[in-house]
Amino acid sequence: MNLRNIILSVACLWVVGNIWAKPGFTEKPLIRDIQISTLKIEPGHVLALAMKSFTPDLSVILAGCGQSFKLAALPSEPLTWRGYLAVPLETAPGLKVLTIAVQGGQGDQTQEFEVEVLPAAPRKLEVLHIKNYTDFRFAPESRLMSKLRARSAAQLGAAVECFSSPLPGGRSNANFGVKRVYHPGHKTSVHRGVDLDAPLGTPVCAPADGVVLLARKFNAHGNTTLVDHGFGVVSTFLHQSRILVKPGQKLKAGQTI
Repeated sequence: MNLRNIILSVACLWVVGNIWAKPGFTEKPLIRDIQISTLKIEPGHVLALAMKSFTPDLSVILAGCGQSFKLAALPSEPLTWRGYLAVPLETAPGLKVLTIAVQGGQGDQTQEFEVEVLPAAPRKLEVLHIKNYTDFRFAPESRLMSKLRARSAAQLGAAVECFSSPLPGGRSNANFGVKRVYHPGHKTSVHRGVDLDAPLGTPVCAPADGVVLLARKFNAHGNTTLVDHGFGVVSTFLHQSRILVKPGQKLKAGQTI
């Protein structure tokens, strides 16, 4: 190779090196792989997602179905970000676009994919007769619990697949998602929990590891406990006869609350 060819080769390498060094260019993409639990989901169900990258210390946002959540990486898996997207009960059927936006490293990257929201099963209507019922009794308590749920600490890292029943042997009324009128003449609401029947005093257990967000008595919901399991997943227990835990307390799966 003569001197002219050597000079040209060095010049080409310098140009290529400067292109990769510019902002917005990375030697490897920020998003290496995306794993999703399902591409078809019913309203009221949960979609689990994991994104793998070549680069640590990224900001990863999952958006879709009118919601936005920050994914998190555990210290044991610094290159894998995990999160969950709960599809609201009111979501209309059809194809929905989910977006993963990644910031960090030497640039930003966005990737979109579609999931199909299936038609919701017909919901029955329950008409209850609660004495002295007013919508205002429930609203302040519900707002406080929603505010606390939004503070879920992503780094805790429990997984939805690892949950167990908080009331082993308890009978479920399978009334999640039904429409309810708590007193004739009042507005219709959607029941967003599952009622479990058991004798008074039956122990209620944490369905997975977590930290107590709230433990107090409410006027409308009775004795209430919220447990943060990480990744935006918070379990809520209402109408308890007793509360045995305190806010900030760490729990193990199966521990009586």
